[in-house]
Amino acid sequence: MTEVKVAHKQRRANGQGSIYWSEKRKRWSASAFDIHNKRHSKFFKRKQDAENWLHEQRIARQLGNSTYALDSKATVAEFLLAFIEQYRGNIRPNTYRNYRETITSRIIPYIGTLNAAKLAPQSIEKLYGDLREKGYRGGSIKIVHRVLSVAYNHAVRMEIMPKNPMLKVRIPKVDSVPTRHIPLEDYQMILMSASSDPYMHARIIVGMCMGLRSGEVFGLKWSDVDWKNKRLTIERQVQRVKGQGLDFHPVKQGTVRTIPLDANWLIALEEHRYFQDLERGSWRIDRGLIFPGPNGDFLDAKLDWKRSEEH
Repeated sequence: MTEVKVAHKQRRANGQGSIYWSEKRKRWSASAFDIHNKRHSKFFKRKQDAENWLHEQRIARQLGNSTYALDSKATVAEFLLAFIEQYRGNIRPNTYRNYRETITSRIIPYIGTLNAAKLAPQSIEKLYGDLREKGYRGGSIKIVHRVLSVAYNHAVRMEIMPKNPMLKVRIPKVDSVPTRHIPLEDYQMILMSASSDPYMHARIIVGMCMGLRSGEVFGLKWSDVDWKNKRLTIERQVQRVKGQGLDFHPVKQGTVRTIPLDANWLIALEEHRYFQDLERGSWRIDRGLIFPGPNGDFLDAKLDWKRSEEH
C-alpha cells in the first residue's frame, strides 16, 4: 500500500491534532484545535508540509498563542471599525473622533479591503508612502501608525488576531518644524499694512491672529461666524487631492472647535464681507466661503500666497 492510499487518520494524543489523506481533494488533510478549542483544518500536497503545519499549531497551543483570527475573513475596514467602537470607552472623546477620522479617511480608502489577519508590513509601509504622495505630513502619518499599532496590540492581547504586523513596520519620520513667534513690531507693521485692503486685513487676522492653518482658512464659511455670541467655528478644511482637485475635508484633528472673536476682528470681517458682496454677482459659483477664489470657488493656496506677497 502506498502512502497516498492511506485513508485512516493517524491517531495522536488528545489535543495534538490529526493527519489523513483526503481522496476527494487529493490532498493531505491536517486538523488541530487552537487555544480557543476551535478546530481548524488545512490541506497540503505533501505529507511533510502537513506534519510541519501541525507541529506549528501544537507549539502555538502549548505556548498559549493563537494562530487564527476569530473572523479570518474580516477586512481591515471591518476590523478597525469594530475595534474603535469596542475601544471607545478606553479613550477620551477627542481621541476617539481623531482615531475614527484617521481610520475612515487615511486607512480604509487605501488598505480597507485587505484581509486584516493577513495584513503584511509591506502593505502598511506602502500606505505611508501613498499618504506622503497625497500631501500628508509626517505627523499625520504617525497618527495612522499609532492607530494601527493600538488596534493590533489590542487584538493580539485579546487573542482576536494571530499576529501583530506593526512589530515589523518602521515608524515614519516626523518632519519637525519649530514654531517661532512673530516679533511684536513686525506683527503691528503687518496689520497696519494690511488694513488698507479689507480682504487682506481679514485674511491676516484669521491666519495670523487666530492661528488657523491655511486649509482651515480656505474652508471657512460665513455661516461659521456667530456674530451674536462673537465666536468662529472651525469644522472643515480645503485640501487638494491628486486627481480630484480641491474639496472640503474634515479638520486634521477631526474635532470641531470654536474661537472667540474680539470686537476688532468682527469689524474686519464685516468690512471684508461688505466689499465681497459687491463682487458676488460676477462669481461663477458661490460656496459661501469667507475667502474664496476670484470666481467664488475654492481658493488655491498658491493664489493666496501670491496675493499675500503683493501686500
